[in-house]
Amino acid sequence: SQFVKDLDVVVDTLQNRYKNQDINLLGSSWGGTYGLLYLISHQEKINSYACISGKANSVYQNNSLIEYEEKLAQELLAKSDDELDIQRYEEILKKLSEIKSSDFDDFFDNMNLIKHKFPKELGFSAYWANPEDEKKVEEILKDTAVFQRAKYTEELLEESLKKMEFVNQAFRNTKEYNLLDITDKIGEIKTPILVLQGEFDHVVGLQQADIIYNALASVAEENKELVIIPNAAHNLTIEATEEFFGALKSFFNKHK
Repeated sequence: SQFVKDLDVVVDTLQNRYKNQDINLLGSSWGGTYGLLYLISHQEKINSYACISGKANSVYQNNSLIEYEEKLAQELLAKSDDELDIQRYEEILKKLSEIKSSDFDDFFDNMNLIKHKFPKELGFSAYWANPEDEKKVEEILKDTAVFQRAKYTEELLEESLKKMEFVNQAFRNTKEYNLLDITDKIGEIKTPILVLQGEFDHVVGLQQADIIYNALASVAEENKELVIIPNAAHNLTIEATEEFFGALKSFFNKHK
C-alpha cells in the first residue's frame, strides 16, 4: 500500500506539471506487479500500461519454478551413475518438496535456493534463456561512459543494490507477498494494457503472462495485447532488445 501511495504522488506531480498530458505507465518484474496494483486503485489517472515480466499470482510463480526444478532433478537423477551426483539430486528433491509444502513464510533463503543456487546445479538459469547474454551486463557495468551518461556512479549502484536486497528480504519474508494473488482484482481494470514476457521466464513462471492477460476481463479486446518473446527470459532489454522496444513503441503509439 505504501508503494501505491508513493507512485500516486509521482503521478499527481506529473499531472500538475504537465497539464493536459496523458500519463502512460511501464513496469518491469516487481514493477510489472506494482503497476497492476496501482491500476486497481487509480486506473483513471493512467492512459495505458505495459506490464513487463510481472506477476499477478505468487503461488503459481513459486510452484511453477519448484515443479520445473523437480522435473530436471528427477531426469538428472535417472541418468546419473555417480554416487555424489545421485546424493546431491536426492538432497535437492527433498528440499524442493519441503519448500513446496511450506506456507511460503520466511521465504527469503528458500527463494535464493530456487532462483539462484539450484538452477546452477541443474543446468539452467531462471533469469536468462541465453547465458552468454548475462555477460553483456557485466561488460556494461564496467563501462564508465554508461555511468556518465546516466549521471550515476558505481558507488551509488552498490548502495542501491544493498537497499534493494533489504527490501527484497522484507518482501520475501512476508506471507502476504509470497501468497499474493490479484487475478480477481485486475479483472476490474479497463485501461489499455500490454502484457509482455519472455518465452523462458522461469522467474515469474512460463504461464504468468497468460494468467494476467486472461484475468483482464474488463479490458476491451482491441485494447489489450499479449506478447511472448521467443528465446528470451526475464531480462528482455538485453536478450531481445529489438523485439522488446518494438512491442513497446507499437503499443504506446497506438494509445497515445
